[in-house]
Amino acid sequence: MLPNLWRGVFTPTRLTRAGIAADKQEAYLNAVDYIGNLELLLEHENIKKSNQPFDEWLVTRDASFKERHLIPADPELYTLDRFLDFIDQREALIKRRLTTLFGSVSVGMKRPTDTTIPLASASTRSMS
Repeated sequence: MLPNLWRGVFTPTRLTRAGIAADKQEAYLNAVDYIGNLELLLEHENIKKSNQPFDEWLVTRDASFKERHLIPADPELYTLDRFLDFIDQREALIKRRLTTLFGSVSVGMKRPTDTTIPLASASTRSMS
């Protein structure tokens, strides 16, 4: 299965209740479908994940799981208010892995509401 890591959390009501400003909510809703929010899980693992908040579920995963799934190591990124930063960091890790496997990654990715955007093009994204 390819579940979205945060899909169940992203309703305008939940985002508002979590303190996410209205002007940021559209970015959150769009980012749900970004590659940095997808994860390949076995069905039983997906069921476990779906039954608890992402940050609580993720702390039950060991370091090797996070490394295999290219989950950023910084636990501060696992909270809802840092979701967009989590996506940026995870996409940088994905790009780094693809570059290691296949050489230079110069192809952009299509995002649902954007034109082609390179994986780590925003000024807030870093490969360091």
